[in-house]
Amino acid sequence: MKFSELAAAYNKKFGFNVLPAQGKRPTIAWENWQLIEQTEKDVIALGWNPGITGIGGICGINDIGNLDFDKVSDSGIVEMFAKRLGLGEIYPWIVKSGSGIGFHIWFKSSENNEFHRRLNGPKSIYRMNLKDSDVCDHIELRWCNSMTVLPYSKHPSGNVYTFMYGKPEEAPKEISAEVLLECLEEFCDLKREKEILAVGKKTFEPAGFDKEKLESAIEFLAAKLPGNCYDEWYRIGFGLVTIGEEGRRYFLQMSLSNQYYHDSEFEINKKFDELLKKYNGSITLGTVYHIAEKYGWQKPFVKFWYIENDKNKNIKAEL
Repeated sequence: MKFSELAAAYNKKFGFNVLPAQGKRPTIAWENWQLIEQTEKDVIALGWNPGITGIGGICGINDIGNLDFDKVSDSGIVEMFAKRLGLGEIYPWIVKSGSGIGFHIWFKSSENNEFHRRLNGPKSIYRMNLKDSDVCDHIELRWCNSMTVLPYSKHPSGNVYTFMYGKPEEAPKEISAEVLLECLEEFCDLKREKEILAVGKKTFEPAGFDKEKLESAIEFLAAKLPGNCYDEWYRIGFGLVTIGEEGRRYFLQMSLSNQYYHDSEFEINKKFDELLKKYNGSITLGTVYHIAEKYGWQKPFVKFWYIENDKNKNIKAEL
């Protein structure tokens, strides 16, 4: 089945707003589809060209959201969550990522003020650490204004996202916000997240960063960062958050200049605002340089001058 036909089925049968994706990244501007329910006609007109590798499901429309489990060493934790949420262990909307170590549980639920209070404020994505850190690196509650890849999309590794228990016949089940909150409080260390949020902005880089060096890296990334590197784009954003509003300017420059990233300036600003809220101090400006070097960037050189026997000499030194 073509991705366009599969996307139309997700929309018509299960109520999803969908997006064409390349890797984990939408290939179109999509802020309107975070707010407006799509029709089947809308889905067909999205632009399903031969370069599309998958389908993204938008969280928030029709109260659809998911729990995203990252780097899972024991898949029993996913089944345990599904059971605790009242979905059952063999729940058709449990998805295994193409990475082999990631899982998604799709469901429907409505948020409320109590939800925000107990989860440290309104967000599009809540990142949480499990109390038992050995079974999973972290989980994300993808709530609204965000996207998660759906089966049978291709993962950047070349493998395919799959349903764990066969194709679902009905839309994701609805669960109450209270049940969801109780489950998260039972399995996750929400107190730790609150402490991280409280100190996060104190860990920002000092204002005196090397502008020439950073501008060189950003210009390189704008030209060379591939289109299937959403996770790295996200990490670059976190690195730039450490220099506050100055970082926003660089994030916009890199994203708007890259041929593979098609978000509008409004969307990019919105994403940077989210990163500011979620920053926890674990990523520094050095991450931006590390990712740039991965794709071939070389640090600029600065010249140091000295005089020897009445002649000017220079030494090139790496910044």
